[in-house]
Amino acid sequence: MKNLYQKIAKDYDSIYHWKNYGNDVMILERFFSKFGIKVRHILDVACGTGNHDLLLARKGYNITGIDLTTEMLSIARNKVINGDFQKSDMKNFALGRRFDAVICLFSSISHNVDLIELDKTLENFYSHLKPNGICIFDTWMLKNNFRKGLEMVDFTDEGLEIIPFGRTKGYDRVRRRSDSIYLIKKKGKSEFCINSVGFFLSSEVLAAMRKVGFVSSQHVVPLEDIYGSKVAKIVERKFFVGIKV
Repeated sequence: MKNLYQKIAKDYDSIYHWKNYGNDVMILERFFSKFGIKVRHILDVACGTGNHDLLLARKGYNITGIDLTTEMLSIARNKVINGDFQKSDMKNFALGRRFDAVICLFSSISHNVDLIELDKTLENFYSHLKPNGICIFDTWMLKNNFRKGLEMVDFTDEGLEIIPFGRTKGYDRVRRRSDSIYLIKKKGKSEFCINSVGFFLSSEVLAAMRKVGFVSSQHVVPLEDIYGSKVAKIVERKFFVGIKV
């Protein structure tokens, strides 16, 4: 069964047309200022189709992005001409250079489905930062937000249907993982895809950050203020900020 993002890469921007990337960039810059970090070089982990990176590049930041989906990286390269985009896994990458900031947005950190994967990812974030660098990631896929049987959102556009096949499965307390199945119908062809995410406690995330060396903190940003009614049912979105000292 294919990964969901392999199938929807070309349609990703249409599916998430409601996302307010400008507000995300504003939040990032607030954190840069709040923690007194001078940022020029940014690594965007799970960069997707490069929408955050396009706005950041326009503001004068130097952008490097990594993602696992080749099709998404191709789109990002066409958007951000001066960006450097590479295919890499957040749990296992080595770029050979360090950055002022590492970011991972739109709950992409939740593609770590257990604490072992989360530890590996945070170690990579830490090792790719310069001293006094800043790491910022967000998620609303936290244990207190998990709802068994939550109905997933479907999408219909000309020539494309994304149909949730059932509802979110039960939370695995050991693996902290939930799997969602989607039926993708496009141009007369149908295929099932899977999307797996991990749900953690905020305290577990902060502990994992401290474990690799970050001075860490969390900050709540109401989802409805950022993404509107599409995801307003989700209680809170948290940004986690780590400083490499």
